Amino acid sequence: MVVLILGPATAGFGNHFEGMSRWGVQVLGGALILRGAWLGIAGVRDLGSSRSPHPQPLESGQLVTHGVYARVRHPLYSSLIHVAFGWSLVWGSFAGMLASGFLTVWLIAKARLEEGLMRSRYLGYADYEKRVRGF
Repeated sequence: MVVLILGPATAGFGNHFEGMSRWGVQVLGGALILRGAWLGIAGVRDLGSSRSPHPQPLESGQLVTHGVYARVRHPLYSSLIHVAFGWSLVWGSFAGMLASGFLTVWLIAKARLEEGLMRSRYLGYADYEKRVRGF
């Protein structure tokens, strides 16, 4: 939420990407937003009724390793990271980029906690972790 506000509120850090026009930075940002949207939609679809906002797996939940989860263990967190950085680039917001970095650190910490809980809950999770990248 903070990144959504900071983007337009602190827009215009200029062209700090050597060799890229402002338009090119915005296109890159838009591409990150689209990729993030795809990851989020696919993650919600594939996770289905096992989805929870909490790190603790649901009692009724299943280990999902198909669809987008066959490529990335945390597509919903990856989605938020992609959209946050993309939004910040589109607006040219240094403050947004900084907030996106903090969001990334927080989501990585949450994912590590979640993965410990998943290893305890699902016997096959350790093997899944070895096969599929986190973000």
